[in-house]
Amino acid sequence: MLTSNFLPDEIDAAVRTIRSSMRDAAPTRRMRARYAAFYLFVFAIGSWIGTAVSYFGALSSTSSDFWRSALTALSILIGFMITTMLFTGKVESKSLTLEQLKGFCDKSTHLLISQFATLLTHIGGVVAIATMTAIDSKHAYIADCAMPIIFGFLVTSLLRSVLVPIQIIELHRFTQEALLADKRAEIKNNLPS
Repeated sequence: MLTSNFLPDEIDAAVRTIRSSMRDAAPTRRMRARYAAFYLFVFAIGSWIGTAVSYFGALSSTSSDFWRSALTALSILIGFMITTMLFTGKVESKSLTLEQLKGFCDKSTHLLISQFATLLTHIGGVVAIATMTAIDSKHAYIADCAMPIIFGFLVTSLLRSVLVPIQIIELHRFTQEALLADKRAEIKNNLPS
């Protein structure tokens, strides 16, 4: 295994950040296994759809308009995900208690790791589509065999893209509840005895 003596600082810092964030977001092996199993299942469903689409001739690796559209959509989602990650975890109020802030940090770390996994899924889809379209003219059979993998990425990307806004809503609701609790406590303390 490479040690930090051989890696540039930014790579070493990135590895340490992802490892510690993963431990915070999914602290147990069981939890990480549950996530991996679920998304592998979703990927398998997408691959099955890709196999069916290819088998029945509904779409081929030469359908350049579809693949161009898929690349455009994934590229937009990549930009959106990076922008979303930039703003996730910003606290709107400094009046959170220590317990509320700890809960907020846990939720935002989980969301950031989820967004990072979604970003990697989008990038994987872009790489798979770009590779398939690049080899299509010379190796059409291999390109057609890649369609299940690409559909696995597309279906997983779609599901993860739907979940991220819901996770953001959850984070905002948590912050709103904490602010409401703080305001209730302030009002209660200001009531005459």
